Amino acid sequence: AIYADYREEETEQLIAAYFPEGFDDLARVRIHTYMAVGGLLWYDWSVYKSSLGVTFGPYEESQFRFAKEYVVKARKEWEML
Repeated sequence: AIYADYREEETEQLIAAYFPEGFDDLARVRIHTYMAVGGLLWYDWSVYKSSLGVTFGPYEESQFRFAKEYVVKARKEWEML
């Protein structure tokens, strides 16, 4: 989902397909937290590569957006547990 630029609905479908047996709220919030961290990691990597002259165009911004969206989502979910 991180690399495919999935939207929320597509991401939730992917998670459900990965866990056909189902999953609880704790698993969901852990997944969303991991996704936020993963987006930030790839954003940082693309910023570093840009400093070396390698550019990734919209990929860099999409990873930053992804990280921002999922950190907000995960924080709200953690508060609800």
